[in-house]
Amino acid sequence: KVPFPGDSGVNAGVMLLDFARARQIFPYFLQQLASLAVLYEEDIVYGDQDLLNIYLHHNKDQLHMLDCNWNYRKGACQYVEENKCQVANKSGIFLLHGAGHAFTDHRAPMFRAVY
Repeated sequence: KVPFPGDSGVNAGVMLLDFARARQIFPYFLQQLASLAVLYEEDIVYGDQDLLNIYLHHNKDQLHMLDCNWNYRKGACQYVEENKCQVANKSGIFLLHGAGHAFTDHRAPMFRAVY
């Protein structure tokens, strides 16, 4: 199983990156990813997303988690009676994630309305 930071890991589809800081660690970043890819070769299913989660699990100081309303996915409200992203109820949704054809899927009319 792939280790990840936080309760559910990070989604590589929505990411803010501090390029100045990334350039400071870049020479070692690729080497670390390559080593982790070998170490977790049998467990990696989602490629870059799994590698990013593994890396950030071991380097939590390089991560600032955003609230779920900055990566609001259709699963947060599609299959349940209640919104799973409670902060969105209070503050609103700041970024809709269109994964899984969310904007064109007939089963997600709330996302289609935005599209």
